[in-house]
Amino acid sequence: NDTLGHVKGDELLQQVATRLKNCLRRGDTLARLGGDEFTVVLPELHDKMDAEVIAGKFLETFRQPFILDNAEFHISASIGIAVYPEDGESIDELLRHADMAMYHVKAQGKNGHSFYECAMFDATYREMALEKSIHRALERNEFTIYYQPQVDVTTGRISGAEALIRWNHPE
Repeated sequence: NDTLGHVKGDELLQQVATRLKNCLRRGDTLARLGGDEFTVVLPELHDKMDAEVIAGKFLETFRQPFILDNAEFHISASIGIAVYPEDGESIDELLRHADMAMYHVKAQGKNGHSFYECAMFDATYREMALEKSIHRALERNEFTIYYQPQVDVTTGRISGAEALIRWNHPE
């Protein structure tokens, strides 16, 4: 949308939805959650490999360019997979865990798929705890700023400075 505008962005999303739908089996469900995120429900899984096969089809179909106004566009997909009941018993839990798996793929460089693992929840919890701790540190003035000169080694003269922040954490 930022590059092409909303009309062309919507056209691209429609093309994406069509390609995704063409990869699905009868009885599978495709829904757009918002923005550029889609959710797929695969009710008749024999095992996790079924989900992996479909994720592979999604990635393969995105290798072909999308055409908008006679111009080719290439996009990637980051796919997070959560399987009932191992990864969650409610829709909410499954979506949250699939989201964590998707962000794991994005952190690894995008354009792939990942199954949810409990370690992802632990990592997300640690990130949230760190974020909360940083907010508390700001309120408690636990950060101190230091300025460090940058010195030109050939002349010995100061050519600039960089700011360093130290966190004086109570623990």
